[in-house]
Amino acid sequence: MRDQPESGLDRAVWWTEHVLRHAGGRHLRAPAANMSWREYLDLDLFLLLGSAVVRSQAQPLKQSDEERRPVEDIKDLGGLVVVREHVVSR
Repeated sequence: MRDQPESGLDRAVWWTEHVLRHAGGRHLRAPAANMSWREYLDLDLFLLLGSAVVRSQAQPLKQSDEERRPVEDIKDLGGLVVVREHVVSR
């Protein structure tokens, strides 16, 4: 603090005069001060990503051609049902 050419009071006076000269110092404000809360929080981005996640979870899985085969392809072997190389008991 000792290497600055002016005192704290002189600097405060200069900034006060600067703000008064430039009509309130709007150029000194942060850009976020002029944003709406929706833009500031990026709600549109979160809603888009959230709807994409919900949509991806809600869509049913697509079946391959092998899984769509007719019921007649399932073989009954006396108490055992053979489906796609797996043996499942009834």
